Amino acid sequence: MKDIHRLFIAPETLLREVIVCINQSQSGIALVVDSHQHLIGLVTDGDIRRLVIRVTDLMVSVQVILDSRSAKIPPVT
Repeated sequence: MKDIHRLFIAPETLLREVIVCINQSQSGIALVVDSHQHLIGLVTDGDIRRLVIRVTDLMVSVQVILDSRSAKIPPVT
């Protein structure tokens, strides 16, 4: 099994960096985690394709994708 930490990205990670992460891991996903490495959400290569169709600026953060979803993972308390 691959090191899952290679899939971790922060919510402020730029889309271009997320694409690199997904491409290098060859997993098709990146896991969005907070500073304590708690899972916030995930981003797939399909999510990025759909965003690029709507927005041409890749200098936005992955938070744009997370904000566009209706289902959220509740914070750990």
